Amino acid sequence: MTKVTITDVANEVGISKTTVSRYLNGQYNRININTQHAIQEAIDALGYVPNQQARSLKLKESHLIGLVIADMANTYSSHLISGIQNVFRQQGYSLMIFDSANVVAQEKHALNQLLAANVDGLILQPLVKNSDQYQFLSERNVPVVLVDRQTEPQIWPSVTSDNFNASKNMAKILLDKQYKQVIFLDSYGENPWTNQLRYDGIASITSRSNMALTYVQVEMADFSPLATVLDAHSGPAPVIFAANGELLLKCLSWLKSREIAVPTDVAVTGYDDSTLGDLITPGITGVVQNPQVLGETTANSILNHIKQQSNIVDQIEIPSQIIERASC
Repeated sequence: MTKVTITDVANEVGISKTTVSRYLNGQYNRININTQHAIQEAIDALGYVPNQQARSLKLKESHLIGLVIADMANTYSSHLISGIQNVFRQQGYSLMIFDSANVVAQEKHALNQLLAANVDGLILQPLVKNSDQYQFLSERNVPVVLVDRQTEPQIWPSVTSDNFNASKNMAKILLDKQYKQVIFLDSYGENPWTNQLRYDGIASITSRSNMALTYVQVEMADFSPLATVLDAHSGPAPVIFAANGELLLKCLSWLKSREIAVPTDVAVTGYDDSTLGDLITPGITGVVQNPQVLGETTANSILNHIKQQSNIVDQIEIPSQIIERASC
C-alpha cells in the first residue's frame, strides 16, 4: 500500500503543502476555519499520519511527554494517568508511560530511555527522596514536574495531595470522637516520605492531646506486629489509621479473618485510594484523594514550564476530602 504524503493531502484540498504544514504545526491563525476543516477531512479520508520524527527534528519539539510512575498496578495510578492524558489529548501531546515497579534501577533506566526519545518534558513519581539522585535530569535541561511526591532539596516543581493537613484534620475528628489511642499503620516498601507527612499530621494533634499514638509497620502478608499491639491493648477500642488505600483494604481483610469487629473491637480509618469505602460494611471513614485532578494539574504544570520555559519551582497541593462513615 502506497504511503499517503503531505502532498496527497494538499492535492486533495487544492491548497499548497505549506498551508497543510502550517495546519499540522498548529499555526491556525494563518488559515481560515473552512480550510482547516477541509484539511482535517482530507487527513481522515486519506488516512494520513504525520511523520512525527521528521517534525520533531524540524521544530526541535517532539510533542511527547514522558511519565515514570512508581506502581501502575493500583487504582490510584490509573486515575492519575487518566487525568494527565485528558489534558495532553486536548493539547496535542502524546504520553510515553513507564512503570518503575518501585525499583530504583528500573526507574533510572526508564528516565534514560525517555531522554533518548527526545521528550519535551518529564513527569516523575520519584522513588528516592534525595534530589541528588536525579542530578542527571538537571544536566539535560529538560523540564521536570514531580507528581504525588517531592524530593529534597526542592529543585523541581511538584503537584501533591495535602498529606499533612488532611491527616491532621482526620486526627481532629478522632479527637472529637474521644478516641484514646491511634495506631498508625504503615507498610514496608511504600512511599516513606509521604507516609511520614501523614504520620506527622496525626502527631501534630496527638502530641497536644490525651490521645496516644503508636506506630506499627507491617508486611502486606504479615500483620503480626499489629496483632501484638492489639493483643496488648486494654480499655476503649483504639482506632487504626492506615497510611494508604491498599494497606487499608488489607487491614480490613485481616481484621475480618481474625473475627475482630469494626468498629466495636477496633475502629478503622485511613487513606481510601480505591473509593470502596462506601461499598464495604460498615462504611469506611477515610481520606479521599483526587488523583484525577492531581493528574490534570500536573499535566498543565509541565506544559506551562515547556511553553514558558519557566524556572519557577512551584509546589502545588491538591486538597483531599474526608468522608465520615460508620467505621469509627
